[in-house]
Amino acid sequence: MTVDGVVIENERFEPVQVTEETLERVLQAAGESLFPGLTYYPFRPPIPSRWGVRHPDGVLLAQGCSQWWVVEVELHTHDVDAHVTPQLEGLADGTYGWQCFEYLKREEGLKAADFANLDIWEPSFLLIVDHLTPQLRAAVSRSAFEALECGVFRSMQNRYALGLTGSRPVRPGEALPGGLDVRLEERFGVALLVPIDRRLPDDLPDALLVGDQYARVRRAGHDAIVLPLPAAAVEEAAGRSERYRLTADDRLVPAARPRR
Repeated sequence: MTVDGVVIENERFEPVQVTEETLERVLQAAGESLFPGLTYYPFRPPIPSRWGVRHPDGVLLAQGCSQWWVVEVELHTHDVDAHVTPQLEGLADGTYGWQCFEYLKREEGLKAADFANLDIWEPSFLLIVDHLTPQLRAAVSRSAFEALECGVFRSMQNRYALGLTGSRPVRPGEALPGGLDVRLEERFGVALLVPIDRRLPDDLPDALLVGDQYARVRRAGHDAIVLPLPAAAVEEAAGRSERYRLTADDRLVPAARPRR
């Protein structure tokens, strides 16, 4: 639905158009409430690739965690073909390594030893955008990036709030709630959720929250759950993953490293 405003207690927040720099500051201020178990740092080293040199905007890290995310922050007003797509292509195809992490030495309290387990050559990729237009959605679908839409709201007291839709990385193995792990398949054009290590429970919800939309659930015996969506639509809404988890509060969330 279209949101014209947000009310928190007695404070009303109106949607606003901000600069890319302001959006980045709001993301940093949101802290772990936005990305549980992870920390967002500004990250702009030169990343070489066959497409030339590109500079990302940020990085998501957690001490002792092997997975990390290269972050590109964009506005929907930016030219998709001339600017956004080349950025996504270059960053996804880029060469990473410890040299690019020299950039983070400027962050107070950040030590290289804290990230010794990092899979330094293989980051995951996240695009954060204020409004995910159809053109941006198409560009993301052709890339290795996941997308998080962060609508920005501001109150008369000059405080900010974010409206979130899409993929939100969390520290693997920490903030992931309990539930049933499934793999995503497709049969006759609809998505199947197939349990990985045990049978489906007798009681299933009427619907699952997939991304920001509810999808009705139909049982296919004890072998699978049927959703009235193509598998690609499930991946787009919930995020691409090798496996998913049906949580106790009836959500479908990624439960493994994003699929490339």
